[in-house]
Amino acid sequence: MLYLYSLPFSHLVEQSHGTLLVCRYLGKDRARVVDVTAIESVVGMAPFPLMQAEKNQPEIVHEYANSFYVIEKPCAEISKAESENIQNSEDPEEDNANESDGDEDEDEDEDEESNNNDEEEEEESDNESEEISDNEEDE
Repeated sequence: MLYLYSLPFSHLVEQSHGTLLVCRYLGKDRARVVDVTAIESVVGMAPFPLMQAEKNQPEIVHEYANSFYVIEKPCAEISKAESENIQNSEDPEEDNANESDGDEDEDEDEDEESNNNDEEEEEESDNESEEISDNEEDE
């Protein structure tokens, strides 16, 4: 469903060198249903705010009633990396499961290394004890 707006106010487009597009909302009765494949881009339409001084001028309030400005990138808070991640991921639950499996494997590897180190330290300690007792016997 698309909601229609007027063409941008030409005087604001000119004054802003094409950076500000302010349009009038045409109402719910002008909404249209279109095939999703016909959509070329998505923009946001935010209410066009008036400055306090403008709010006190009835002609300005009337001119900009039901006016909205175009936001060309309404989802800019999503970074490129995040959007690529979303596109490349088929099943986020599966990815999370794989990540946690990897963590468990790393933990197991660390435990094995720790156990091996403990065993080596015990052997070294036993060897040192044997050396000490051999030295004591020699004396």
